Amino acid sequence: MHQARAQDPEESMGKMSRASSVASDQCSHGKADGASWVAKRVGRALWVQCAKAWTEGAAQQMCRRSLLAILLAILVASVCLGILWNSRSPSLARNVGNDLSRVVEIYPTWDITPRAEMIAIPAATERGSSVVVVDLRRKRDSILGTVEGGYYAAWSHDGTMLVYSGRPRLRAAPGAEDSKIGLFSPESRSLSALPSEYEDRHPVWDAGDSRLAFVRWRFGDPLKAEANIGQVVVLCVTRAALGRARTFSCEPAGVLPDALEWRPLRREVAYVALGPMRSADDAVGRARDIYLLSTTTGLVTKLTDCGDVERYSLSWSPDGDHIAFARKSGGVPALAVLSLATRQRVDIPLPSSRMQEKLRYVKTIRWSPDGRAIAFDACVHDRGAEANLGLIRWPSLETMWLTRDGRSWAPRWIEGDRIAFVRNQNEIWRMSADGSEQRMLWPRGR
Repeated sequence: MHQARAQDPEESMGKMSRASSVASDQCSHGKADGASWVAKRVGRALWVQCAKAWTEGAAQQMCRRSLLAILLAILVASVCLGILWNSRSPSLARNVGNDLSRVVEIYPTWDITPRAEMIAIPAATERGSSVVVVDLRRKRDSILGTVEGGYYAAWSHDGTMLVYSGRPRLRAAPGAEDSKIGLFSPESRSLSALPSEYEDRHPVWDAGDSRLAFVRWRFGDPLKAEANIGQVVVLCVTRAALGRARTFSCEPAGVLPDALEWRPLRREVAYVALGPMRSADDAVGRARDIYLLSTTTGLVTKLTDCGDVERYSLSWSPDGDHIAFARKSGGVPALAVLSLATRQRVDIPLPSSRMQEKLRYVKTIRWSPDGRAIAFDACVHDRGAEANLGLIRWPSLETMWLTRDGRSWAPRWIEGDRIAFVRNQNEIWRMSADGSEQRMLWPRGR
């Protein structure tokens, strides 16, 4: 039998020390592997997060670029549509710069809103007659619309609608090519027209801006003046649209109405009757008197019997009790005021001037809104050349010249007590009622 050998204590301690060292080495290697694994997982997570962030950033940037591209496409499409609309719509201006710079002559039928915010300028341009609507509320001249072929314009009393007459070339509304009367709204840029085969002209607003009146000429046999028919047409206006019309015939046969003016505070219209006449060119030299038409009953009353009333010069006092007009007796122009209560006429000679002997026409008369003054012009020629502005104080009948340059005519009252007028045939100026503080209103920048 073998007998077990007792172990040496030192040998036992050496074995235990070596085992502990091996275990310690294995533990240290395990810790290193764990740290490496953790580092790898953290690095991988950071990489994933960075890649994800980069991908999301690129996607957001791509979205932003796509959005900008869409907005740019919408802007380009809007510009293209605006250009196309400009070329097709009659209520928007085309060749704006040309319309402003090529105005040769402003007609006396121009008009301005009571607060001098917008101007309607019927003018002869190098391309023909046009009514140009200009917005004065902006720093630079801004055209709101152009009606080609128009030669008469009148603003409503509140300045929101414009009525015009002429032979406009409109392509947006069916039948508008033959229209003679039209309505334009600057705010909505909308336009409505009244097709007609007759000679319609001189539309005017009533005091409430709810009705329009204009004259209509219907020519028959050119050898018989009695075959011609003169009418006054009254239109209802609702929401910037032309409504139902009512037509009134003028008596006697062959007499054609002209120069309409609504009587304030009443449903009556005064007009100058021309005739009898065979054609529109036959108006010169014909007897002319003032008639009053009731748009309620159709009754026509003759107010004057002088036969020499100027065809374009009528203006009511604000209370509707007096009417001012111009006469040309023996070739010499004069002013007159008629009282409808007494039928008494007061003749007012023009104030003296160096052009006194050459004056032949009074084209425009305008009673002031407060009823204390009457503005007028006196011209040497029918087209406004060599003309001056004058004023009549009412009821004192004191007369005075406001201009003496020989280049001013067609006055309009604005802002209550100021006067706007045409100067140099292609400019619009303003001044106080005493002739002071004259300055150019349009075009600006000269």
